[in-house]
Amino acid sequence: MGRAVKWIVLLTVAAVAGLSGCGSDKAIPTPPNVPDGRAAYVGAKTCIGCHTDTGDHWSETRHANALATLERAGQASNERCLPCHVVAFKQPSGFTTKAETPGLGGVQCENCHGPGGQHVSAPSAGNIRTEIGADVCGTCHQDSHHPTYDEWQKSGHAKSVSSSRNDRCIVCHSQEGFFYQLQAPSQPPAASRQKPVGKTNIVCSTCHDPHERTGNPAQMRLPVENLCKTCHRLGTASPLDPVPVTSQPRHGASLVFEGTGGLKPNGRVGGEPMVGPNSAHPRATGGSCASCHVYKENVPSPNTTNPNVTGHTFLPNLKACTQSGCHTPREAITEGANPVATFLVKRANDKVDAALAACLPYVTSGDPLWINRDNLTGPQLNDYDVALWNYRLIANNDPSRGVHNTKYAVAVLETALGVFESLSQP
Repeated sequence: MGRAVKWIVLLTVAAVAGLSGCGSDKAIPTPPNVPDGRAAYVGAKTCIGCHTDTGDHWSETRHANALATLERAGQASNERCLPCHVVAFKQPSGFTTKAETPGLGGVQCENCHGPGGQHVSAPSAGNIRTEIGADVCGTCHQDSHHPTYDEWQKSGHAKSVSSSRNDRCIVCHSQEGFFYQLQAPSQPPAASRQKPVGKTNIVCSTCHDPHERTGNPAQMRLPVENLCKTCHRLGTASPLDPVPVTSQPRHGASLVFEGTGGLKPNGRVGGEPMVGPNSAHPRATGGSCASCHVYKENVPSPNTTNPNVTGHTFLPNLKACTQSGCHTPREAITEGANPVATFLVKRANDKVDAALAACLPYVTSGDPLWINRDNLTGPQLNDYDVALWNYRLIANNDPSRGVHNTKYAVAVLETALGVFESLSQP
């Protein structure tokens, strides 16, 4: 297991924004504490004495330089901003001023792990906070200026464990499962290999490495085009785990987006892979889900009724269609531009809905056109299974109803329809 994966729970690395109004609608946060609350703050320099490697990587992050960020913005004395840019502002033994407490500037170890005085005196997992969830990140990454935590709480990630159907699903529905996949993503898990027991939702530190500049935006653990696809692919514990063609495909949205996942019938079990044709989205977005699903927007004078947008509900935002410059010139964007996006989405939906409707009678028991699988054998049975797979791939696994990749979704359904029609001939 890599060093980065060992540090399972810490804080997110969302960028600091809107400093001039920072904290205008939130209370001054209280740092996390150890159980008895009496330990003193010692500063990152002391922690790095033992945790050298982690400290060296942390020192290159934006958190380490959070106080300098305030200084550059002319807000170094703003008491509404300081609690999230230094260690334990106005807390006993915490930051007072840069001159008086020079070792406590920036977001350090103790902002998340709590005061380390007792731990330094007698190192033990029992006298320092080690399990740190999204609520700790949310101490600062919230309010109308940077509502990352507020948005995440509304997302499916915030309840991923409880929404898991079974132990197999937990591999993608928990932080432990995500890290399990990062250990050896190209190796199918052996039958004797213990699967993770998931207890932690998909939280900030699942996707963001709190200690290290990874070379990816916002210290993400993987390049953005790969991060989402680690889980949002056909439901297996490993990319090499087989998915029987007779099973129900699940979570194949990323494959549809890429123009893969569908099958061509050839009379054999499982047919053959169907690659393309593709619409412009996979190419235009650079293969990144985040282009539409993590859309960000800073609004003028954000407030509780009109906050900034960080994209952490992970719901697609139609503004990404027009304000990205893809479908309308950037300089021509007006309040009336969103109908353009609405029209484009409806056009894609209509095409896929029509193709789904054409296939539906053949897979609906009791319909005059229904094809009873039990009456098929040999190549016909194999082709039917491929066609049913294709239908389910789009019907149940493309919640965008064609927006991800309209040409591919329609082509997959037309391939299925061709098989259904041929099998229904007398």
